[in-house]
Formats: sequence, C-alpha cells, structure tokens
Amino acid sequence: MVVTMDIIIRFFHSHCCHIHLNHGNLLDVIWSWTGVKAEHRQKVAELLSMMGSLRPQSTERKSKWVVIRRQLLQVGIPPSPLLLGISLGQILAPIPHWCCSAFCSKNRAIGKLRKNERMNIEILYNPRELQLPEAVVNRLQTVGLRFCGAADQALPRLRGALPADKATRKALDELSDLTSYLRVWRIDRHVYIDPLMPPTESYHRDLFYQVYLMKKNSSGSLIDGVLLAIGGRYDYLLHQMWNEEHKSNAPGAVGTSLALETIIQHSLVDLKPIRNEDSISILVCSRGGGGLLEERMELVAELWEENFKAEFVPKSDPSLTEQYEYASEHDIKCLVIIRDTSGSHKGSIKVRHLEMKKEKEVEREDLVKFLSDAMAVQFRNPSIWN
Repeated sequence: MVVTMDIIIRFFHSHCCHIHLNHGNLLDVIWSWTGVKAEHRQKVAELLSMMGSLRPQSTERKSKWVVIRRQLLQVGIPPSPLLLGISLGQILAPIPHWCCSAFCSKNRAIGKLRKNERMNIEILYNPRELQLPEAVVNRLQTVGLRFCGAADQALPRLRGALPADKATRKALDELSDLTSYLRVWRIDRHVYIDPLMPPTESYHRDLFYQVYLMKKNSSGSLIDGVLLAIGGRYDYLLHQMWNEEHKSNAPGAVGTSLALETIIQHSLVDLKPIRNEDSISILVCSRGGGGLLEERMELVAELWEENFKAEFVPKSDPSLTEQYEYASEHDIKCLVIIRDTSGSHKGSIKVRHLEMKKEKEVEREDLVKFLSDAMAVQFRNPSIWN
C-alpha cells in the first residue's frame, strides 16, 4: 500500500485520497453476526457496494443508506420451478378456446407454449421478492453507521460487539497493526475501516484495500469517489497453487492494481519529481532493540521524502547477519544502522559503506545532508568519513 500511495500522490494531493480497509475474516464474521445467509451474501454485497466509494460517517453515505435499506428489504431472486408450473397454468387458464381454433387445438397451443416456457414466464411473471428480515437489515445498518470509520473509533467498537474468537481477533489485530504502520509512513489522513466492503478479487482473503479519489461538485459537496487502486494479500491463492513437493511453506503474497487510465484522466497537478533511480540504494538496518521495525520504517519514509532509494528487510526482528545477506543479495552497498535509542548512542546513526569499508557516526538530524554530500562524490572523498 505504501508503494501504491507513493505513486498516487505524484498525481493527486494526498488529502484528496481516501483509503478503505477491510479483512476477509472480518467480513465473514460480519455476515454471521448480522444473520445474512450464505446464498444471499453476493447480492447483498452488490447492493452495499453502492456506498463503497463514500466516506464512512459522511452525510452522503448516510443518505445512501435510505436507498440501500429499501432495496435490502426487497432483494429479488429468480422464481422456483414450482412457481413456473403454477404460473404457466394461471396464464393458460383464462385463454378462450377460440383463440387457438384458427391455428390448432388448445392442447397443441399449450404444447407450443411449453416449448418456449422459459421465455414466456420470464416476460409474463415477476420474480418473487426475498424480503430480508428487518432485524438483519437493522444489524447491517448498525455496522454501516457505527462500525465503519476511523480506526481509533471503529476497531474498539468492533472488538466490543463481535465474538472474541480466533479469526475475529486475527482480523482486528492485523487491521490495527496495518493502521499503526501507515501512521509511521505518514499515511494517516482519510484512512477508514470499512467492514462491509467486499473484496473486488475473490482471492483477497485477508487484508485488502481500495483507494478512492474524492471529488466535489460545483456546490462544494462530495460526490462519489473515483476508484484509483485496489490491493491486498493473496496468500490463499498462492497456497492453493503451491506444489506439495516443495519442502518449504508457501511465502506470503501481496499485490496492488492501479487504474492508470483513470489516474491520468483525473490528474490535475503537476507530476512530482521522480526519485533518482541512478542514486545509490540504502538499506536501513537495526541492531538490538527487538528489531526496531517501526523506527526502520519511519527512517525509510523520511529518506523516501528526500528522494533517496531506501528500503529495509521486511521482518520484525532480523539479525544483523540477515540484513547483511539481504544487502549482498540486492547489491546494496550503503547501510544506515540504527540502534536501541535507550543506549549511549541515542540520536546517532551509523552509516557504513561496504565497498569502501568505511563508517561514520552521524546525528539523526544531519543524516540527509551527510548522505547527499557523500553520494555527490560516490562516497569516495576521504574527508566525508573524518
């Protein structure tokens, strides 16, 4: 998602983009908690998607509920075979005998109608209505109006209302972790938990998201958002395809899809400078402190903003050896090593160049300047290491 937003904000102002988050386990729990039967969920999801692009708790979304509620109480389903038979008899019974005499007998007319039974019935007979129980619709509306919104409000409400089983806890914990990480990456504006949002792809069984561009009409009111990107985890799909002959377990997987034509069509801002892909890559490492995952993420985010190519080992607590191996595999020569901030090196960072075999302690606030100066001379000027 970080990469997705890094691309999108080069075309749009970040405050115009809304991120909606959900989890496959959470959606399943919501279906059960509200009482929506398995055979009706697809149709109900289609109706709920009518408000998917609107900001949770907004006036526009609450107004849309009026329409959705009415339709949820009148969801149509195809008629059963029994009703088809009855309808055919009801249709044929009032037909006078003389209507058929010019062409054939009444029995032969009935036979001909039966050959086209499906077409005739679909035209002449209205399908019956499902009529979801009002209690079910009320619970769906409760989810829509109370459990959708900013993470710090929606997640506690969901924890208090839903059963505390393993699947529910996993979903809510992962959503909580994700929103915390997004804050570290400074992606914390207009991020919403939307438990009624169905995945656009069936293989998104865990975390998934949708990014919308919110636009206003001439009166200044928000209109339906424009979908810019979707994405999420697809571990389930990978596990299904994983060959049993492999000795190792299937890896985790995450992906994103961008609506490039839509992005270009709606872009109204000048493109931001593209990160210099010829610059030297930097690996932000940790030593001690339990992995310092959030600190590594925060520093990488800062370096990205300064157009440095920076990354980190995507593990919560990698060893220093693992990080050196990652740097070797990805041909990264420059390491920025942070340590437990409670120690004597609080506020300082070690910069190490593997090829030059040089290192230097740098204050955190001086890191960007040091890296800029060092890269200008390809780290080869001895004076920068003094």
